[in-house]
Amino acid sequence: MNDLAVNMFSLAAGVLFGIFYFHGLWLTLKKLPNTGQPVLLTMGSFLGRTALCILGFYLVTTMVNLEGLILSIIGFTASKITILHLRSGGIKSWK
Repeated sequence: MNDLAVNMFSLAAGVLFGIFYFHGLWLTLKKLPNTGQPVLLTMGSFLGRTALCILGFYLVTTMVNLEGLILSIIGFTASKITILHLRSGGIKSWK
């Protein structure tokens, strides 16, 4: 596999991890007011989302290399920034 394909795979994996993590966070916050055990929901969601993302980053590192991990983290961060931008109504709300 050539370097460009590997780099794109790593970046896309990071974006998918970020979408999974932050969408799961959004769902958790949405269900929080209606739950009888908010601590259990919050901690369970956090631990599950974090464990799956760490496992994903580990798999990317073992399949590719350290450069792939860095690109995955960049993709994860880019998805966070994009989701915040879309959910908050854009840059106008940052001022």
